[in-house]
Amino acid sequence: MLEQVPNPQVVRFGTFEVDLRLGELRKNGIRLKLTGQPFQILVILLEHPGDLITREQLQRRLWPSDTFVDFDRGLNAAINRVREALGDSAENPRFVETVPRRGYRFIAPIADSRQARATLPAAELNVSPAQTSTGPDALPVLEASERRPVSRRLKLLLGGVSILAVLAVAVALLSKPSRRASEWDLQTMKVSRVTQSGNAVNVAISPDGHYVVYALREGEKQGLNVRQVATGSDVQILPPDEVVFWGLTFSPDANYVDFVRSEKNNPTSTFLYRVPTLGGSPHLVMQAGMDFTTSYSPDGAQFAFLRVKGGEQVDLLIANADGSNERVVATRPYLDLFTWGPAWSPDGKTIAFPSLESKKRILSVLWAVSVADGSVREIFSTPNPIGRPRWLPDGSGLLVSIGSIDQSLRGQLWFISYPKGQARRVTNDLMDYALWFLDLTQDGRTLVDVVGTRVSDLWIAPAGDTTKAKQVTRNDHAVGRFSWTPDGRILFASGEGNLSVLNSDGSARTLLTANDHPISDPFVCGDGRYVVYSAYREQKVGVWRMDVDGSNPIRIADETVATYPECSPDGKWVVYVQGASMTLMRVTINGEKPPEVIAQSRPVWIGDILTFSPDGKRLAYLAAPETPTENSSSPAVFLPSASQPNQVRVIAFDGGAVLHKFEWPASAGDPRWAPDGEAIDYVLTRNGVSNIWRQKLAGGEPTEITNFESGEIFDFEWSRDGRQLALTRGSESSDVIMIRNFR
Repeated sequence: MLEQVPNPQVVRFGTFEVDLRLGELRKNGIRLKLTGQPFQILVILLEHPGDLITREQLQRRLWPSDTFVDFDRGLNAAINRVREALGDSAENPRFVETVPRRGYRFIAPIADSRQARATLPAAELNVSPAQTSTGPDALPVLEASERRPVSRRLKLLLGGVSILAVLAVAVALLSKPSRRASEWDLQTMKVSRVTQSGNAVNVAISPDGHYVVYALREGEKQGLNVRQVATGSDVQILPPDEVVFWGLTFSPDANYVDFVRSEKNNPTSTFLYRVPTLGGSPHLVMQAGMDFTTSYSPDGAQFAFLRVKGGEQVDLLIANADGSNERVVATRPYLDLFTWGPAWSPDGKTIAFPSLESKKRILSVLWAVSVADGSVREIFSTPNPIGRPRWLPDGSGLLVSIGSIDQSLRGQLWFISYPKGQARRVTNDLMDYALWFLDLTQDGRTLVDVVGTRVSDLWIAPAGDTTKAKQVTRNDHAVGRFSWTPDGRILFASGEGNLSVLNSDGSARTLLTANDHPISDPFVCGDGRYVVYSAYREQKVGVWRMDVDGSNPIRIADETVATYPECSPDGKWVVYVQGASMTLMRVTINGEKPPEVIAQSRPVWIGDILTFSPDGKRLAYLAAPETPTENSSSPAVFLPSASQPNQVRVIAFDGGAVLHKFEWPASAGDPRWAPDGEAIDYVLTRNGVSNIWRQKLAGGEPTEITNFESGEIFDFEWSRDGRQLALTRGSESSDVIMIRNFR
């Protein structure tokens, strides 16, 4: 019998193995999701099994001293990702032990520890240069010792966790040497933080680089500040108000700031305003409705903008600088998730903009539109969402932030050449570059963006009593949607798209899914036999069902996009929102019949929740306001109204008849049923602190039912018996960064 020859590039422990050559962690031969710095930390620990690796050693190894970083939070998040992948816990570790206030130790036996110590030299654990990529779905991740790319199987996490839960950890701008390497000058690059508050939510930089304007969140309010870059001094040009700033743009002469802002009573009702850069009275430029941000023509005489129509198409329009004489240049299909504004080319001939389409599959496309004749051509496409594009001054291509499906839509900066559409990754780090705020100076040497982080943990409050609330998870970078089981456990999705279950006191945490297919929006059905969820497969997000132990997954609704599936209390039906039409749908738990339309009324957004009453006879959801319009050839038609607040509607599960409707506060979260089924609960944030409020269906003023004095609430759900309230609480932080001299 031949003796198996050990592979010096593979380290084995328990049922796991780490392939250092390919940069992969596998369990029983199946690749698990662990990349970047979390993977590198695991390798470092494996190099020194049983030895204490201090936090300072990890910082020196993986977080250089000149790196812009929240090191403590970044390391905690990376260790949590390692433990999640291994099914480990800090309280009862089997693999990674925490030595309080000092560091970490790998405690499990290794098949041959000499392999781990000798295989990968320390120098090769540094982040390796990014690589050129031209395929439509090619988003390289960190490379291992021989610079062979880690597997890039497509992943998508849309919806509740979806779209905001990533950690800002490090900046390391990297570029693979090539004939154009001189464009990216990493030796002289300087990264600085423009804001320190953790509350910046939008940004733009003046063409000459002298000013930065940013939106600052203060609780549920937002205001505008301008920073003079040379002096570092700030001027508030608009005081905080209960509005949302969707887009910021400087005029070509830097004398004015254009901003797309919501109205107070409806965050999705947006108009274009203009205000002097150093303060003054803003005036309304366009009231016809505008989505996201604008882009001026090179001569400043016109600007381009986008307008979403009906949730299924997006128009590219041009108007004069004063807002007059608008005209449609091109139209594209649209999925109500991602499209962040246009970019007018330096030669004035082309306007580029991204859109996310979902007719047959999810595909994000960067389009080039001819200003002269409106003809449209594709520059680049990928299943990953493409952010706001910015042209380089010579017109050779565009900088964009692209959200990585591999890493919970975490944004990284890319260069897309024009007209060839070749994609080259510019950054390769754990920072989350916002998709919709990237801006560039006219000379192309300075950029600004917003980077953010979100930390959320599970809490339990008996009967909603906040004085007795207890935290049951610790330092989880993003606990997503969760659901109670009939026996009082909690099943939840992580920011990495895996499902875990634990007891309500935080004990007995068990990983149910650890695979290459991100899962979101889990919901435990009926008697607890099944779990329904959204999952990404084949560039689609459909509705799936599995046994409560994670086995036997099957697709029960083959949709291109389906969000927030929820079971009826009897476990026979599943309801969800279908995109991009945003139709309310239902399907049987076995999926033996085609899905059915529940009602024609649309939710406000594709990420809104459709939720069952405790008796299973009613559904509640957030809907756009409607006003009747009539013409001579048809009966009354109801259309969304931009001048009214959104509404919560309660409809009959059978037939879809509207039973109740009432106005919804602009800053309120998704509706949830109170345990008795006679009221709707929701999260409301005031002065930066979230609490749960209750609105009785019979009417009257809403009442506050929790009294937290700090922190934000991201989600909540009552237990089946109504005796316990589970919440995800934590904090969100976002700041403006400036990167200079990178070219």
